[in-house]
Amino acid sequence: MPAKTPSYRLHRATGQALVELSGKRIYLGKHGTPESLQRYAREVAAWQANGRTTVVLAEDLTIAEPCDQFMAHATGYYVKSGEQTSETANFLAVVRLLMKLYGDVAVSQFGVLELRVIREEMIALGWARTSINRAVGRIRRIFRWGVGRAMVKADVVQALECVEPLKRGRCKAKEPIPVHAVPDTVVNATLLHLSPTLRAMVELQRLTGMRGGELTAMRGRDLDMTGETWVYTPEEHKTSHHGCSRSIYLGKRAKAIISPFLKADTSAYLFSPAQAEAERRAALHAKRVTPLHIGNRPGTNKSDCPKRPPGDRYDSASYRRAVARACELAWPSPHGLSKEEKARWRKEHHWHLVIGA
Repeated sequence: MPAKTPSYRLHRATGQALVELSGKRIYLGKHGTPESLQRYAREVAAWQANGRTTVVLAEDLTIAEPCDQFMAHATGYYVKSGEQTSETANFLAVVRLLMKLYGDVAVSQFGVLELRVIREEMIALGWARTSINRAVGRIRRIFRWGVGRAMVKADVVQALECVEPLKRGRCKAKEPIPVHAVPDTVVNATLLHLSPTLRAMVELQRLTGMRGGELTAMRGRDLDMTGETWVYTPEEHKTSHHGCSRSIYLGKRAKAIISPFLKADTSAYLFSPAQAEAERRAALHAKRVTPLHIGNRPGTNKSDCPKRPPGDRYDSASYRRAVARACELAWPSPHGLSKEEKARWRKEHHWHLVIGA
C-alpha cells in the first residue's frame, strides 16, 4: 500500500493553509488561494524527491547531517549481486574523519583549509598517498551529492575542487607498497588445507584471473559451452553498471576444473558451501581412528538449527575467510606474539585473493 501524501490543511487561528512534512509544519499562505495550493504542490513534490524528508537550507546544516544522509544512501546504492561493495566501507572511513574533526561545523563553513587539515590527519594516520587522493575525491563526492539535494551550496564544492592532489615525492605521505603475485609454491602449500570445492575455486581463479565475486557467482546458465573454448559471461561484474560486458574464456584446464561441479539446474551456483562442508566432514571421518561403535557416530553431533547454516553460494567475505584459515594452517602464527606482531606476521606470510566483483 503506497504511503499517504500529507494533506493540505487549514490553520483556524490564522486562516492560513499548512502542510506537515516529516514533523515540520510549513505555512503556505491564505487557505484556499491558488498561490497556497501551488506552494503546497511544490513543497510536497520537493519532500517526495528528497526521499520523503524535509529539505533543510544549507545554511542551517552541520557537516554531520549530509554525512549521515549520504551513508544511508550509500548502503543501498553501492550494492552488486546482493552484496555491499567495498566502496561503502571506504566512504565510512572518510565520514568518520569528517565527523571527528568537523561534525558540528556548518556546511557553509567547510572549505579548502578544512579539507587540507583532514588530509594532514590522513597522513598522520599512515594512509598511503594514493589512498589519500582517493579519499579526498570521496569527500568531494559527498558534498557534490549534497548539492543535488539542496543541502550544500555549489560554491562549497567549487572551492574543494581547487585542492590539488598529492604528488609522488613532493609530500609527506608514504607511497603504497607494491602488490606482487603470490609464488606458486606458496599457493600450492595453501591448497593442501582447502576442501576440494575451495581448492577448485582457487585453481580456477589462478588460471583465468577472474575476480572472486565473479567466481562465486558462476552458474551453468552463464556458460556458453558450444565451442571448444567455453565462455563465461558474468551477470554482474566490476563495470556492469557502466553498461560494459565481460567475457571470461575457459580453456582445457579450466573446463576440467569446472566439469565436476556442473549441475542439472543451470540456475544453481556451481560452488556450494554446503558441498564444501560435506567434503570437510568426510575428510575428518576418513582420518578417524576411534572405532565407530565408540564416541559420536557420523552426523550425530550436528546442530539441527545452526546459527550460520551453509548457504547456496559463497560470497566474497566467506571465500576470503576460507583462504585466510588455510593460510593460517599452512603458516601458523608463532605463540606469544602481541596483536600487532601477529598482524605483521600474517601480512608477511599470508596471501590474499583478488575479491572485488
